[in-house]
Amino acid sequence: MDSPVPKARRERVRTLTRKKGKSMGDSKIVTFTLGNRVYGLVPIFQEAETYVSDNTMVERAQELGANLDEEDGQFFMEHRAEIPAEVQRSLLVFTGWRHPSNPQSFAYMGWVGDKWYQAWYLPELVEWCKYDRLVHCIS
Repeated sequence: MDSPVPKARRERVRTLTRKKGKSMGDSKIVTFTLGNRVYGLVPIFQEAETYVSDNTMVERAQELGANLDEEDGQFFMEHRAEIPAEVQRSLLVFTGWRHPSNPQSFAYMGWVGDKWYQAWYLPELVEWCKYDRLVHCIS
């Protein structure tokens, strides 16, 4: 599936957030059910952070049990219609789902227009922001 340019999407996210006056850019953990599973979205940044390295993010994901792999990522794609609207301004990061030919690249999901897409994180293209979330399986 073709994905839009990440930086263009980020600007759209910032614009929508300002217009709606609503933000997931805080430390709140959002939980929701997809199919028969309960998931939580954990902020990438901790209090007062504006940047984390890729290694720090992956380590943090592992520590928090938010290092989900391809099986969960595919489950999200299969159940994407059930993902709550409040989550649409976030990139959902799956640090355990690695690109088959580039193990430094991991999957994320984003919302553009009226649908979710899955793309691969590339260090030179994606800059994480306060709205982005690690995905944690609660049950």
